[in-house]
Amino acid sequence: MGLYRAVWGSKLAENCWAVEGEMDTISSYQALLGAHGVTDMAIIGLSGSGMPNLGFLAGHGVKRLVVVPDYDDGGTGFARLALERARGLKAGVFAWHRSPFLDQPGVDPDDAFSVVPYEKGARFVVALERAAGEAEFDHFVRAYMKRFRFQSITTEQFCGFVETSFPGLLEKIGAAAWLDLPGLPADAPRFVSPRLEELTALAASWTTSHAPDAAAMARWRPDETLVFLQKLPAVMSREDCARLDSALGLMGRGNYEILTTWLCLAVANGYEPAFERTRQLLTRVGRMKYVRPLYLALGKTAPGRALAREVFASAAPTYHTLTRRAAEAALAQYPS
Repeated sequence: MGLYRAVWGSKLAENCWAVEGEMDTISSYQALLGAHGVTDMAIIGLSGSGMPNLGFLAGHGVKRLVVVPDYDDGGTGFARLALERARGLKAGVFAWHRSPFLDQPGVDPDDAFSVVPYEKGARFVVALERAAGEAEFDHFVRAYMKRFRFQSITTEQFCGFVETSFPGLLEKIGAAAWLDLPGLPADAPRFVSPRLEELTALAASWTTSHAPDAAAMARWRPDETLVFLQKLPAVMSREDCARLDSALGLMGRGNYEILTTWLCLAVANGYEPAFERTRQLLTRVGRMKYVRPLYLALGKTAPGRALAREVFASAAPTYHTLTRRAAEAALAQYPS
């Protein structure tokens, strides 16, 4: 069922939470991993990179879980992220960063983009599944795919289909709080992971006591490396950056999730050996998820700002329009 769910998840939805959090990006990904027997994953939201990633895996055979505390703190993490995303945006888009579904005509969805549809939408589905029962919910997913394949739907249509399939279920889980109010409901699904706690502690000690064992670090999976990088202190010395790069071989990574997270940390702290690799990425990769956070990180230092302006002048014509707009917005935040 997990494989079916992941393959047939629809990208056609008027409200993006129904795509990214509900039946496709996150919810289907967790189902696919479970179908393949994944039992220990460390997946974390890319708050450090400024864009969301797969936020959590729950049910479907995933037994040990790593989740960003920011997204699992009763809503305060959503509030903090909302403030970060709202900086430099029109005041009218602010509410988009707190609720996955809010009707605001005239607001550009790209301006209002945030982590909320991914994380809150996925938890909403977990709440539905837990209340309905996994077996019954799998039947519901099949019926949902069949009913709405090859068409666009709205939040109201989705909720109507849920109500028809499971009368009273939306009221039982307090759907209004999920869809219309900021933050996470008090009874939102929560996940605990000893591995996340271990990686968080290792990251906190990187600059204060001792580094993790080099041999152990070499055996880390990519998701564990990513978690470790994202939990490191935002301010690091250049010596610590060099030590980190040496221990994990970060400059040569081909995984752009890891590479972008590392480069954002390095250039924000003025680690000049990372500048040329950043130039390479910004001139070869056009995905906004990676480009925008790097331009923001380069803005933290004068040498970084100079590099960003130089790279943008040559790379801008190759970027997608939305990526170019995001990069321009990042550059506009630089001090004059």
